[in-house]
Amino acid sequence: NLNDKKVVFLSPSAQEYNIGLGNFGSEEYRMNRIVDIIEKRLIDDGYVVYRNNPNETLKQIVQQSNKINPDIHVALHSNASGTNIKGQGPEIYANRKNTPGDRLANDIYEQIIQIYPYPEKGRGVLYTKSLYEIINTFAPAVLLEIAFHDNQDDVNWILKNEEEIANAIVKGINNYFNWWCKEGGVLARGIDFKQKEVISLSDGKILGFVVDVQADFNSGEINAIIVAKTGKLFSGMVGKNNVTIPWNKIKKIGEDVILVDLW
Repeated sequence: NLNDKKVVFLSPSAQEYNIGLGNFGSEEYRMNRIVDIIEKRLIDDGYVVYRNNPNETLKQIVQQSNKINPDIHVALHSNASGTNIKGQGPEIYANRKNTPGDRLANDIYEQIIQIYPYPEKGRGVLYTKSLYEIINTFAPAVLLEIAFHDNQDDVNWILKNEEEIANAIVKGINNYFNWWCKEGGVLARGIDFKQKEVISLSDGKILGFVVDVQADFNSGEINAIIVAKTGKLFSGMVGKNNVTIPWNKIKKIGEDVILVDLW
């Protein structure tokens, strides 16, 4: 039954002009090689998998993910050092702490750092208010920088361990969904929406804050958000002071704000 399957959107880097050392090739080429392995492993494990089109812009990739509405969005990149800085080690980005995206980031990073040969160089789970693919994706999203393509030690590790890296990411995804199912499945995704301010596009008025979501447990889709009309954060109980806003009225979801068009 497809409704029982988890949906993953994989987004390997589309940065074809970022060239790594030696035989690394471009960031786009190398990340797509690893995602090829991840995709096969996930399908073998029973997931429904989508992936980006490397010829599309980042905005188009995010739009594609939001249209599909996957359970998670996983972006894969290799890193590069800044001027006069020699970077090394993996890092992973999520939107903010204590969300499903944060949990996913920690689950993946935990597996990656176990196979990275210089764990003391690991850069950990980081939080971003600026990475477009993270803050504009509806689904819980992470962006993994596997390691640095301009650091020879990191390049050597990636080239020799593509399958191990892919397997570690898949294991992290599996661990995330083990938690996700225990926490009520689709309702765990609603945690990302709670406490966001809801603003009307037509007049710019603040409608309130998200206190809960309505979900279809059969399809795994969020159908509506529940907003506390008074602007106060209630306990999450749906009552006379709350309003239900259908999912198709939502036009944009940002880090702290949801824009809706009710007309």
